[in-house]
Amino acid sequence: KNCTSNNTRIVALSLRLFLPIIRNFREGLKPEIEAFVTNVFFVILDSQNSTVEHKSLVLTMFKEICSCEDTLAEIFLNYDCDLSAVDLFHRIVTALAKQGGGAAENSSGSQMGSIYSDGLINTLYASAGNARNIALRQSHRELKLNAMTALRQVLASLYASVKVLNPPSNNVNTDDSVFSGTSGRSSSVATTYLPDNSTMASSSWEQQPSNGTSASAATAPSSNIVKMYDSKRKRREQEAEIFIRFNQDAKAGIRYAGECGLLDVTSPEEVAKFFLTNKDKLDKTLIGDYLGREPEYQNGFCVRVLHTYVDMIDLKGLSFDDSIRFFLSGFRLPGEAQKIDRIMEKFAERFCKQNPHVFPAADTAFILGFSVIMLNTDLHNPAIKPERRMTKEGFIRNNSGICDGKNLPDDFLIGIYERIQRSPISLKEDDVAREKADTQSGGTREFFFGSNQEAEVIVKTRETKFLQERDQIVRNTEMILQQQRRKVSSKPGKQLTSSKHTSNNNINAATVVKFLRTSDALKDDYVTPMFEVTWGPALAVFSTAIEGANDASKLVSVVPEQEIDLIMENATSTLEVCLSGFRLAICTAGLCGNDTARGAFVHALYMFTRLGTGRLLDTRNIRCVQALLRVAREDGELLGDTWEYVFKALTEITRLRQVYDELSRQERGRTSRHIRSYLNVHHDDSDSSDVSDDDNDKHNKLTDEDEMDRRAIDEVNALALYEAIPEGTVDKIYHRSSLLSNAGVKDFIFQLCRVSRMEISGYGGHVGSRANYVDGEKLSGRSITTRGNDPLAPCKHQPIIYSLQQIVEVTHYNMESRSRLAFSEIWSTVAAHLTSTALHSNPAVALYAVDSLRQLSLQFLHREELGMFEFQRKFLKPYEVVMEKSTHSSTKELLLNSVEQMVLMFGESNTNADTKLKSSVKRGTLRSGWKSVLVVVGLAGRDADDGIAKLGFKNLHGLLISCMVKKERSSDEAKLNGCTSILMNEHFVDLIDALFMYVSGPREDLSMFAVVQLVDMSHWITDEAYPLSISSSRSISAGANVDLSSDDICSPNLGLWWPILLGLSRNVGHANVSVREKCLEVLVDMVNQNFFPPAKFSPLESSSGSVAETKNYSKLQTLRFIFKGVLIPTLEHAEMDASTLFATPELPEDFVRFVSLPNSSGGISNEQAQNNWLNSTLDPLLDSCISICLRSIDVFGSDDLIEEILSMFNNCLVSDSGALAVKGLRRLNLFLTRDLPREKITCDTWATVSHMCLRCLAVRSGIYAAEDEDGGDDAAYAAPEEDVFIGRRYIASNATMIIGNLLIDNLYATSMGLNWYLFLTTGIGRGIKEWEAAAARDGDDNSTAFANEEPSSRPPSHLENALYGRQWIVRLMLCLAAKDDLQEGPQQTVQQLLKEETQSLLSLFLEKESALGSLPVNEKVAW
Repeated sequence: KNCTSNNTRIVALSLRLFLPIIRNFREGLKPEIEAFVTNVFFVILDSQNSTVEHKSLVLTMFKEICSCEDTLAEIFLNYDCDLSAVDLFHRIVTALAKQGGGAAENSSGSQMGSIYSDGLINTLYASAGNARNIALRQSHRELKLNAMTALRQVLASLYASVKVLNPPSNNVNTDDSVFSGTSGRSSSVATTYLPDNSTMASSSWEQQPSNGTSASAATAPSSNIVKMYDSKRKRREQEAEIFIRFNQDAKAGIRYAGECGLLDVTSPEEVAKFFLTNKDKLDKTLIGDYLGREPEYQNGFCVRVLHTYVDMIDLKGLSFDDSIRFFLSGFRLPGEAQKIDRIMEKFAERFCKQNPHVFPAADTAFILGFSVIMLNTDLHNPAIKPERRMTKEGFIRNNSGICDGKNLPDDFLIGIYERIQRSPISLKEDDVAREKADTQSGGTREFFFGSNQEAEVIVKTRETKFLQERDQIVRNTEMILQQQRRKVSSKPGKQLTSSKHTSNNNINAATVVKFLRTSDALKDDYVTPMFEVTWGPALAVFSTAIEGANDASKLVSVVPEQEIDLIMENATSTLEVCLSGFRLAICTAGLCGNDTARGAFVHALYMFTRLGTGRLLDTRNIRCVQALLRVAREDGELLGDTWEYVFKALTEITRLRQVYDELSRQERGRTSRHIRSYLNVHHDDSDSSDVSDDDNDKHNKLTDEDEMDRRAIDEVNALALYEAIPEGTVDKIYHRSSLLSNAGVKDFIFQLCRVSRMEISGYGGHVGSRANYVDGEKLSGRSITTRGNDPLAPCKHQPIIYSLQQIVEVTHYNMESRSRLAFSEIWSTVAAHLTSTALHSNPAVALYAVDSLRQLSLQFLHREELGMFEFQRKFLKPYEVVMEKSTHSSTKELLLNSVEQMVLMFGESNTNADTKLKSSVKRGTLRSGWKSVLVVVGLAGRDADDGIAKLGFKNLHGLLISCMVKKERSSDEAKLNGCTSILMNEHFVDLIDALFMYVSGPREDLSMFAVVQLVDMSHWITDEAYPLSISSSRSISAGANVDLSSDDICSPNLGLWWPILLGLSRNVGHANVSVREKCLEVLVDMVNQNFFPPAKFSPLESSSGSVAETKNYSKLQTLRFIFKGVLIPTLEHAEMDASTLFATPELPEDFVRFVSLPNSSGGISNEQAQNNWLNSTLDPLLDSCISICLRSIDVFGSDDLIEEILSMFNNCLVSDSGALAVKGLRRLNLFLTRDLPREKITCDTWATVSHMCLRCLAVRSGIYAAEDEDGGDDAAYAAPEEDVFIGRRYIASNATMIIGNLLIDNLYATSMGLNWYLFLTTGIGRGIKEWEAAAARDGDDNSTAFANEEPSSRPPSHLENALYGRQWIVRLMLCLAAKDDLQEGPQQTVQQLLKEETQSLLSLFLEKESALGSLPVNEKVAW
């Protein structure tokens, strides 16, 4: 009663007593506190009739509660995390948000709208001059301010709780007077907004009860708190869906509640309890209709629900009309009389049961109940005229004789009549709708702008209504407390052990639970969900307040003079509260990891700055800019991905600062004074006296935003920001990035790169838009313009590079202050952005990005790098990517110049002219970065621009010259300079790769010169005076086709030779004939000069000792590896040459073509034929390899390399190119008959050659098909493969010729022996059979199969190959018949071969004769 008293002093004292109660006794008064707060304080705040003073006192109490983090946390733990309790913390936040963000209310219950709304200013303040109205409006403004202050205290308490767990690394204010508007405020959020100890000492608020423990039987583990809250939140969401469905269809809503498991739809008790508990959330019309259903509906279930519902209502001690009011407050009576009859009948029974002494029978209560309902309708129905309404006498007369034939007392009936007449029986929803309708009829204007007498009447009316609400508050609260006491007393064995600490049940709880304290739970468990509840309402309230805080200049014409100061003071206080709330919310969100909330607050704050919108900035926008910068400066660790908005703001601030600098240079003094007068800054009587009428006209035009152009608006905003933000503030934010943690600076860098990409590409909000235009030529290149003379003319996007500049600065700040590992993570982000920017289509932007890379590289290379680390290599990797992918010659030229500068500054000194540089830079710090330098220089050799290629080769040649100069110096001097140990020892292979990039380039002169340089570089390997480190060959094994780590390789320098040999091998396939001939010549010379013993060496020396044998074996194995990994892979160039694949192979001179047409002289030209790889390079390559092989036989006395030569020929024979295979066959024949001494041809060599030749006789590629005895499915794929490799027809004929020539030569026939002689002869015979079978399968005439081919390119027929083979078989049979021509051997085998071949020949002859005899004469002649 005292908390709802009309005397505000009594209310204040009552609330003052409530605070220590909730502080010291909340552990034992959990249900009482819930009942008190929900049924008293919330009702007062929600009431339309309570006074502003009353609401203000309640808000002050809530502000005190919210100022204590422990109290606020325990409210959340014990109510919001309890499934059986109300969401008390959530309701507190919602109530504060409603009071702080909702529209202010006038005394008549209407809403007057926001005082700061632009659209309502003229209406509200017209003729509003009396002091009463001014005071009332001011009280409403203070009320909203108190609510926002309390809501801010909630955020402050949450921040204080979570900050203890996660203290920000840089939340220290080093300069409290950075902004003019914040000079008197502390930098620490906690000390600014948390309650101070001196204030709370008087009430002992911070002290917790020293004694007293809960007498509970169960404890909720802290690990389950979040689960409990999530479960309750999920349940609330389900309940909200249930209410929505019920309000559309009662039956569907009840069914869905059963599906969710929240209601037993088969239990009348559960359904009735559901109606009672949620009567304010459900449609009361549908509830009444459901309760009044007929007994036949759902087998009488609704009737049982009605009876249970009524039995749950406590009417004991209530008067009859109050019982009806209370009974009908939960639903609306249905319209059908039968339904009303069933409902009132049960009500009468319940009333008489709980109040047996009022009526002798339930019939009396039933009839009187109907009569009261009819009286209520008659007295308060607007459709009934006053003179026709029921009187007291009529009401008494209508109820005569209803009490067992007797009359009820007149005083009893008159009392009911008067109370119904004074206060109608109606639902709360109807009362609210009625008051709202009265408000819309003009109550607001009458109260605020009407006479004092009318205002007094409205005040009295509100007081009367609040008295009624007060009585209802008291009754409801007492009823709830009585129910609670009865529940406690009804539980046996639950005796109180202490009057101070009592075990309590919740209102709807069935068991005793412990009152959770903050010490029972971890702060991480509850702070995060508490903030999730708070941040949404707080954002809405603060945003609405900031949006409505207009400047006083817009209110001067409509607001009384005596009120303008009050409005401005309140607006300033409101703005400060909102901005401090924003900062608290941003910090708390960052500490809790709520990215959504943090992003919403920072984005809203950025939008309130109006930066980049092209509009004038007023005071609130300037304060928002200051607040945003302060958060960035002091709480940057917590911003995360919201740095994006800060950087956008910084870009615009810097642009406006440049506008101001331009104004200063142009000395626009008069315009500056006009702007200052608009901003009410530095008012001067002398200035105003000097302004003429014409100047005032110009000033009015200047300060009218609608009439100002963009340039004028920028000038006004520039001056405002210049005076509000001290110089150096923006730079300080970037500089403080070095104080951020590693995770914080990663977010900082990533978002800065993202904003830079937006600025350059022209997307991402206002950054880079036309509103940001400033002439780039006048701003020292900060923006790159593509406009003409008209700055407002339509144009392409104007890239802005401010953030790109800051990336360089920030990287510079963090380079020295962080470890290499941490900086490498930062650099990966920066390098990716700079690389993409350097590849921009705008050459100017690309050049700036490359220049940024150059600046950072020069700084980074000052740091020395230890051996085996590759930090420099990773740092300079963007140079390689840009050089390879850029399309701008200017960009590549700058890259090459940057690389040259790095070499000059951080490479080794080459001449005495570098003495001056040594004193200013660190020489010799370039180590792993040499690889990137050499890659960049080498990639220039492949560029299409001759100037780039020549510039790159000039740089590379300079490095080579420096190495040569050092080589010529004395050994001691070379050691002192150390060039050899870094560039040559560690990056010899990289230097070789760079040269080969020029060798493989399109320019013959550079390629030839690079080959010469390679020859000079190879001398380093052979010069024992300057040994190269083995580390220089660490990366070349990956490009080899052999294992260079094998134990068989004893040559320690092969790893250094390998990249040279392999590079030359690859360039033997160069498009330029001269280059590939030169590469082949150099390759062969290197092998001959460096991998053979000196000329004085003799094979006999190998017998002199094991050391010599080991050396010889090592060199021989080295040669084998060179063949396998260098020389043999060179043949791949033949197949890669398109002219080789489509070249027509040669046929034997004695080959007869009687089916296909002979080759014509058409085809490629002689010049093309000479330049293709097959004709120009294959023979010199094979000749060179054979010469190396023959020399190895002479030098080492070993024929091991013959196997490698045969492997080369085998690669030719199995090639897809028929021309290559034919050339290989013919060169193989020459190798055996001309090059290789016959006595060096071993049995193993003949075996290898025999199988190679036999495979060439096959119709299809692969293993000789005739060797498959069972055949299988070979024919299924033989034909398709033959169509693809038609060159095998040429190969077969040439193989037959070569085999025949070897077999008819008695010397070679004797050398190979009878076994291989018979093997080859039999092979030709089996080949003939296969050719004939293929001809039978494809047809004798191949004109159909190759109809689309040119006649000159048609292959020979299988029949032609078979005839050619028969000719050679006849010759071979004649040789076999002459026994003297053969070695002695098994005569039976020879005779069997002769017999088989003779039979085959005769059978074929007879078959053809028979076929010819059956043909007509004309066809026989043609045959």
